[in-house]
Amino acid sequence: MDSAVPALFSKIDQVVMRIGIDVRCLVLGKRTGVEEYALALLGSIFERDRENEYVLFYNAWRKRTLDFSWATKYPNVTIRSFRFPNKLFNLCLWYFRYPKLDRLIGGVDVFFAPNLNFISVSKQARLIVTAHDLSFEYFPETFSLKQRLWHYLVNFRGLAVRADRIIAVSASTKDDLISFYGLSADKITVVQSGIGNRFSVFDLPRIPVLLVPSLSRLLQLIALPAPLSPLPLAAIALRRRETAFDAG
Repeated sequence: MDSAVPALFSKIDQVVMRIGIDVRCLVLGKRTGVEEYALALLGSIFERDRENEYVLFYNAWRKRTLDFSWATKYPNVTIRSFRFPNKLFNLCLWYFRYPKLDRLIGGVDVFFAPNLNFISVSKQARLIVTAHDLSFEYFPETFSLKQRLWHYLVNFRGLAVRADRIIAVSASTKDDLISFYGLSADKITVVQSGIGNRFSVFDLPRIPVLLVPSLSRLLQLIALPAPLSPLPLAAIALRRRETAFDAG
């Protein structure tokens, strides 16, 4: 993940800060794109920034065994967990705008939300949110009634207007935020995801490819000539991406 995010925090102020981070998306037991994004992003931040203090916040009514060793191994990272009933907690955040999450975790200078959720913070805390996309705004018909209701109640438009800074995962998302919500481009920073260290570029002269032209030839392996093989083409694409993204 690009080092622009730690720099983003440091640009807000030049003194050491206490930064709260909403990690409720990591306690759902799923590993979708949002969870992968949050894990990679936070791991990159903690590895690069040993000065600011980070407080990870989550709420889970049911007792869960969660492994945050990837975060707590850093001396400047702590966990604040709560066991409020989730629906009641979300109702209070939505209707009463209470509790203020920054105060709930002991007071922070900045509160960062890497994903959509019910959020309420005090005026004293600066708010940073990540915008992944606005598909729920442009294509509401592709979402279920329950999902549309959830997005309506979360009110990302209001959250984006309240935010002091927005991280857009792409230039396209930034353009959508400006055109759909009428936000100022100055408050939006594009931070594109890098290529994880689990991926690597390799070259092979001949690549065996599994072809399935018919059931009778289901397990037939055919070695395509190198110029026709798709994997070297993918390797070239990865090299091009490395010029634009930090492969951290």
